[in-house]
Amino acid sequence: MNTIYVDMDGVLVEFDPSKSIEEVATPGYSRNLKPMQDMCNAIRALSVTEGLQVRILSAVISEAAAIDKKIWLNKFLGKNFADNAIFVPYGIPKSRLVEPGYLIDDFSKNLHEWKGIGIKVYNGINGHNGTWRGYSVHAHSSWENIYNQLLGIIMVNEMMNDAI
Repeated sequence: MNTIYVDMDGVLVEFDPSKSIEEVATPGYSRNLKPMQDMCNAIRALSVTEGLQVRILSAVISEAAAIDKKIWLNKFLGKNFADNAIFVPYGIPKSRLVEPGYLIDDFSKNLHEWKGIGIKVYNGINGHNGTWRGYSVHAHSSWENIYNQLLGIIMVNEMMNDAI
């Protein structure tokens, strides 16, 4: 079973870089954020693809943020995503808490630290420094295109692993 870990902020949820840490940590903030609908639909489709396990792996700045993110997941992706989400304390590398798999994230630092296969999500506010040279998808593509790209990346890597 291949595990795909999916970040929330900037991947499933529209991220506002103008917000301060204090605002983001405020109870209620994360539960009211707007979903990136095509990314959400693509992730839902991946979650029902045979041989794949999709888990949310998101940083949180406070316990209130974790609760809010669970509420958001339950509302926009469903109870299974909310119940199986993994929340990482802000500043801790995601790779420390889970076994390597695939990481779908918008933040290059997370992808560079990842010990598995990283997939960058370009969302319109990131990617200006050009530090990521690996796999990528664009959040504003159709959900079908995002799904097919992600599935293609996974299939190619699995075929390469089987050939070794």
